[in-house]
Amino acid sequence: MPEFQCLACSRLLSEKDLLEFRGGVRCPYCGFRILKKARPKNMVKQIVAE
Repeated sequence: MPEFQCLACSRLLSEKDLLEFRGGVRCPYCGFRILKKARPKNMVKQIVAE
C-alpha cells in the first residue's frame, strides 16, 4: 500500500520503494525532495462528502 506521494510528479510510493532506490526522502522517479503522506481514498471521499 502506498504511504507517500511525490508533490511534483504525484506518484505514489511505499517506504520500501524509497529505501530500495536511494534510501532517503527524494522521489526515485523525478528526484523531487519533498514527499507527503498519502491518504487512503476512502478518507478523502469522507472529507469531500461532509
